[in-house]
Amino acid sequence: MFRDETYEASEHSLFNDPRSVSSFQRTRTGEPVPEASGALAAAAKTNEEVQASFSARAGVDGASHEWMRPTDSYPESKEGLQSPALFIDGDDAGDVVKGECLDDAWLLGALGAIAAHPLALVQNLFVEEDDTALLSGGFVTCRFYIEGEWQEVKVDTRVPTRQWSEQKGVHRVAAYGRCRNPEEQWVQMVEKAYAKLYGGNYGCLNGGSVADALTDLTGGSSQTIVFTTPQVSDLIERSMLWERVQKYLSWYYVLACSKTTSVPASGGVGVKPGETDPKSGLLIDRAYSILTAKEIGALRFVKVRNPWGRAGDWKGEWSDESPKWDEHPEVEQAMKDDDSIGFDRLTRDGTFWMVWEDYVRQFDTLHMCRLFGEEFNQYLIQGKGGVGVGVGRVRGWITWGVVCVCECFLWLWLD
Repeated sequence: MFRDETYEASEHSLFNDPRSVSSFQRTRTGEPVPEASGALAAAAKTNEEVQASFSARAGVDGASHEWMRPTDSYPESKEGLQSPALFIDGDDAGDVVKGECLDDAWLLGALGAIAAHPLALVQNLFVEEDDTALLSGGFVTCRFYIEGEWQEVKVDTRVPTRQWSEQKGVHRVAAYGRCRNPEEQWVQMVEKAYAKLYGGNYGCLNGGSVADALTDLTGGSSQTIVFTTPQVSDLIERSMLWERVQKYLSWYYVLACSKTTSVPASGGVGVKPGETDPKSGLLIDRAYSILTAKEIGALRFVKVRNPWGRAGDWKGEWSDESPKWDEHPEVEQAMKDDDSIGFDRLTRDGTFWMVWEDYVRQFDTLHMCRLFGEEFNQYLIQGKGGVGVGVGRVRGWITWGVVCVCECFLWLWLD
């Protein structure tokens, strides 16, 4: 099987921080790593102390990882299991799972968003059209949109794995991002290829932007809207954001949203990223997808998908188990009568409904990615230094973006 000599199965492919590499190597040789202790982590006060503790713990955790291929993952009984495949249909299809000691939720949230899109955007990331290369050749080739063009990245199928005991017959799963179904492989393969392109190791994926990931994964143009800014608050107040979201969905934008903060209880502290907000049930700082919008009389609904599994579903009014549906059967019937929205609140498929007013109160950030078809022409200008201004025309809309970077690319899309 193919072995990627440029991205070997070693600690240097796991970490970009020398402190993690050091703690990994010391753990493997039986040496103590005192800086990885929980006591020091709890006592950390400065950002540097927190990062040092995180890096050390990542190295210790990584020392228990084993690099394995999907075809190696089930050395014992396969009873009740399917053969590994890039994509497997089912209730968990499109669900993502975040591993430990890697802050890659931004990338996984973007992957969950494109997995929920009706245009098969995830499948477009893979050059090969079936599982032959994955299972027999030991490689996959992914494509990402970088600096104005699609770039192909070939990697072997070895990924770091950790022990796991939640399902019979499965003893190890991918250590970092993965599909919820352990036999499904597309998330871990995309993440490995993206890590190779992004910086040559998984550690380079610590922290990032959902909007940037959406651009890299789709070739579209992304923008992030924060609801608490005066301009957006005004759009919400005048119902203009609702109207735009409806238009964006009709134009097949990828829409992802997140709740980045939680109001602490009296005398308490806020909920940490990745934890569930006790009032709303939503996960903090995790990207959800908007699938559709629906108006029924004076009520405005959005259908939201939670790609993070069983935790994180909305539990307020008009949630799956809300009494509102029984109190207003005409609303539920109107939903059922519209076959295009796929209404079924009794099936736990990771989706839920919210009225618009609750949506803009609970979520505070919207990531939107405009997709471009073959009818658009791209003009790309590469520049260096200073400030770059990008101009894009999307169905009559003029969008200006200012990018303060050392190297910038300016692009103009014309239909």
